Amino acid sequence: MSSSIPLVLDVDGTLIRNDLTHELFLKTACEHPLKIFKCISLGLTSKAKMKSYMIGLVGKDIQAKNLPYIKTVTDLAEKVHSEGRNVILCSGSHTDFITQIEAEFSWISNSHSTTDDYNMTSENKLRFLQERYPDGFDYVGNSSQDLVVWPGCYKGYAIAPPKVTSDITCQNGDGVEILEERHTPIEAIYRAMRLHQWAKNLLIFLVPILAISKATSADILNLCLGFLAMGFLASSTYIFNDLLDIHSDRNHSSKKSRPLASGLLSIPDALLSMTALLIGAIGLTLLLPSAFTLVLFVYFVITLVYSIILKRVPILDVMVLAFLFLIRVVAGAAIIGAALSPWLVSFIVTFFLSLALVKRYTELVKMTGGGQISGRGYVMADKPVILGFGMTATAMTMLSFVIYGVIAEQPVLSSPISVLIVGSLALYWLMRVWLLAHRGELNDDPVLFAAKDKTSLALGGVIFLTVLAQQLL
Repeated sequence: MSSSIPLVLDVDGTLIRNDLTHELFLKTACEHPLKIFKCISLGLTSKAKMKSYMIGLVGKDIQAKNLPYIKTVTDLAEKVHSEGRNVILCSGSHTDFITQIEAEFSWISNSHSTTDDYNMTSENKLRFLQERYPDGFDYVGNSSQDLVVWPGCYKGYAIAPPKVTSDITCQNGDGVEILEERHTPIEAIYRAMRLHQWAKNLLIFLVPILAISKATSADILNLCLGFLAMGFLASSTYIFNDLLDIHSDRNHSSKKSRPLASGLLSIPDALLSMTALLIGAIGLTLLLPSAFTLVLFVYFVITLVYSIILKRVPILDVMVLAFLFLIRVVAGAAIIGAALSPWLVSFIVTFFLSLALVKRYTELVKMTGGGQISGRGYVMADKPVILGFGMTATAMTMLSFVIYGVIAEQPVLSSPISVLIVGSLALYWLMRVWLLAHRGELNDDPVLFAAKDKTSLALGGVIFLTVLAQQLL
């Protein structure tokens, strides 16, 4: 093959897994909601002007170095470059982004992209490339907009293209070579739902277990439906939170692998999934007591406010997280119409405050080079303070539990020995979690850690059986 024939790379969905225009639109909607109508108006007349307008609003926050590049494409580009051929970017994304990406790779010779007046997609892209490279060009694309470009290139490559791509013949007489097949987003949606986090929703059953002798079959059915409703709602808010945190997650050591941050889940698919889960949660609440629906609504509102604002406010963020755990307990009580002891409330809030603090502490321990936790308001200097707060919350947890076990009108445990056993096991678990966090051996999420750690599961089983035995005997 002649060295004069360059390899031309599309960017959105080809060199990178995500779509920069989708990210611009989402970020504009979140940070400048009133200006989204102007974006839509500009898009109806000129997509190039719409992209330019959004770049001016939020473009500076999207960094090229953190984008999810596709290794299959970068490997191909490096191979072509080593053969002495030029590698060119040609994208419908705005030139401000593409020049940033060009600067990230030494093997990129040049770039062409959307400007304020010209949208570099579909027929416009093909016409431009044919005029610029009259001797021919190889092309790597991915979407339906590339269907008109592949027949005009010498050799074509594709990343997860439409099915009709197999019918296309390139100028060399061959079909388009598929570098990666198209996959359904089901697995990515499954990961984005964070089903392991549904373990938190088991708190719905806490109060009913304490009053298990009075529970009816209708209560049990409603609790199961409530668990599902809470799960659907929580998963929808997890996806919403990930949509807001795409860019900060890419700067995080572990969160960068989340489906949205890594580009495995597209923004349109995420929005559809979030909406479907929310509708599912609403549908289930129609079958449940109105008190539960009200509690779930409060949970939803607080979660949204947390995702948009409060998660960036130090200390207040962990207090809100602890309160959200309490709401799960209140939701279970609302289903069976039971009251909560003030000391049980105190125990729940301080216990989960300790876990929220240990999560932040773990993130600080894993930070390197100082700075601030991505998307949060904590800095490295806060580490000893968070440790002190965590130890205090742990001590308050045990104090609340002992007082509740001794003076509550209907205590969880009726004998002092049982209170001592359960309290000691819970204290050991919390102290062990903090020790592992201090050593840097704890996962960012203590709930995920507890769900996989054999010691945690064993301790939880002993505590559960002890409580259940006390209620049944």
